[in-house]
Amino acid sequence: MPKKNYAPEGEYIYNEQQKLRQWYVWFILALSLVLSSAFLINSFVNFMEGAPGAASFIVLGVLILFICLFFVISTAGSKLNVIATEEAIHFQWIPLNNKFNKVNWQNVQSIKLIRYKSMGYGMRISEKYGSIYNAFGGYAINIVTRGGNHFLIGTAKPHELEKVLVRLKDIHYFDYENQLEEN
Repeated sequence: MPKKNYAPEGEYIYNEQQKLRQWYVWFILALSLVLSSAFLINSFVNFMEGAPGAASFIVLGVLILFICLFFVISTAGSKLNVIATEEAIHFQWIPLNNKFNKVNWQNVQSIKLIRYKSMGYGMRISEKYGSIYNAFGGYAINIVTRGGNHFLIGTAKPHELEKVLVRLKDIHYFDYENQLEEN
């Protein structure tokens, strides 16, 4: 039985859910499905005509089609959840990370609200930003913890998030900087 994904406790002072909305991602996924289906149909036609080796191409076509379907289904279910409470910021990338990551505000050394150019979406590691969680847009908060961990969490609502961070920085004693105007 799978573990239940419990949402963070406490009153939410910020809540955002982002899904992949880039048209080119969906275009590439749809194109891969069409091409893999065409390859499979062509292989089946060749098999029916008695072409030598066509059966192995059918197996390959089925494999490619299932791989494409896997990516379409996992992309359709992908989302980034970001929740802030008075005690912590919580974030998760579904389907790769089914539990919420939690960073207590008291463990935060600094946060920068930034504009950045991203060539990728999802959950990944970067030398510059550390662990990146991003679904779309060019805005994010760059968090550095007192222990030296780095996180970049994408946001589509930078001004709403800024209001929360400005209020919390004096309560939890972390440095906050808005770099939106500078970039």
